[in-house]
Order: sequence, then structure tokens, then C-alpha cells
Amino acid sequence: VYARLLSLPGGDEFERRVKSRSCSRYATPPRCQQAMGLENELAAVKRSVHAVDAALAAYPTTLEEDEELLPTLSGLPLSLVTLRRDEKVVLRWWQRFFKLALEGFSIEPDLLENRTAEAFGEFSPESAYLRVSLPALLKVEREAKVSA
Repeated sequence: VYARLLSLPGGDEFERRVKSRSCSRYATPPRCQQAMGLENELAAVKRSVHAVDAALAAYPTTLEEDEELLPTLSGLPLSLVTLRRDEKVVLRWWQRFFKLALEGFSIEPDLLENRTAEAFGEFSPESAYLRVSLPALLKVEREAKVSA
């Protein structure tokens, strides 16, 4: 949602696209709920993959190292490592999500749906983007290219 806005070109093109779409430019922070074209969506997903990868790389330990360390701790160190581990669990979920979304730009919709079901469950509400929104955008954009 926010990555879409951050991935727009600057200047007049930014203004034109924001005005022509359902973007809340005065929201805090500004955001675009709907996809703004295939190129922008791909850039937004790549931006998201990079942000999550960078966040995970910034930690001094891996998730697996934290899990190995936890049984040896108590008190405040236990709480701090638990918090760090839990942050990584969330980031890993988003990493899987965005990497699958990135892959979705280059695979068939049926394969994307199967991989989404394997990764997140068949009826996971979080995966609606991967099962519905992304395939619909790809279909519309590809049909528009063929018509042009």
C-alpha cells in the first residue's frame, strides 16, 4: 500500500498518477489502496522484498540462533531475545509473502494459487492479494498490451 506510493516517479508524473487513482495523499502516511499499474506494482513488491531482507540482515543473529539461545537464558535477556526472535518471525512471514508475490509476476496464475495455498493456506485472508489481486492485475495489463 505505501510501497506503491514510494515507487511512483516524481514530479508531474507523480501528481498525475496520484490524482487519477484512489490514493489518500493527505492520509498519515499517504497511501494507495489499489494497484497503479503493473510496472509500479512490480517496483513496489521489489521495494518491499528489499526492505524486509534489509531488516532481517540488520540483526546480529539469525532466527535459528535466537531459538537455540533462548533455553539458556532467563530474566531480562530471555525477554529481549524473545522479542528479537518474534520480530524475525514476523519479518520472515513478510519475506515469504513478498518473495512469492515477486515470483507471481513471472509464473502462471494456477501455479501462483497453488504455491500460495502451500505457503499460507487455501483460504487465508492474508493471501487474497496473491490469489486474486495480483493475478487480476497481470491479466488486465497483459490483455491491454495485446490489444495495443
